[in-house]
Amino acid sequence: MSDFANAVRGEVELDLAGTTFVLRPSYEAVVACEAQTGLSLTDLALAADSGALKLDAAATVTTELIRAWGKETKTSSVVGVQRDKIGKLIYAMGVMLVLPRLAIVLLNAASGGVEASGKLKPIPEMMTPPGIGENSPGSPAPPSDGTPPSSGRARRTSSSRRSKPGSK
Repeated sequence: MSDFANAVRGEVELDLAGTTFVLRPSYEAVVACEAQTGLSLTDLALAADSGALKLDAAATVTTELIRAWGKETKTSSVVGVQRDKIGKLIYAMGVMLVLPRLAIVLLNAASGGVEASGKLKPIPEMMTPPGIGENSPGSPAPPSDGTPPSSGRARRTSSSRRSKPGSK
């Protein structure tokens, strides 16, 4: 049924009874999942990740994510896939084998990792705030020998002696 899931679009494959389905986390699919299960996206993601998502909810989520892929790719055979049929396929395969695949998709969606279309967002580059880091104006250049830069204050070692007041 699939030409393979496109990870760049946030899709994950799920094999049920020898048929490969693609799960796509579009905004519409997630809203439908929330409405039908009565659970928030975060609750669905955490339940799938912990293994606590009920079979009926797993069937609902799987069905909506498959339909989203069918709509995106204009694959009519999966746009009308039935929740009961998907639920029975999940039951036959084993809920605990399906939940990790659902968790991947739902956790990406819940953490802001996908756009409304279901496409994965690019991973942002780490940015250092101005004034922090080695290249900041006024920051001393790091030593070339790999030792940490000095704070400018002398450090006392355990062998240092402290002189008593009045003694030389």
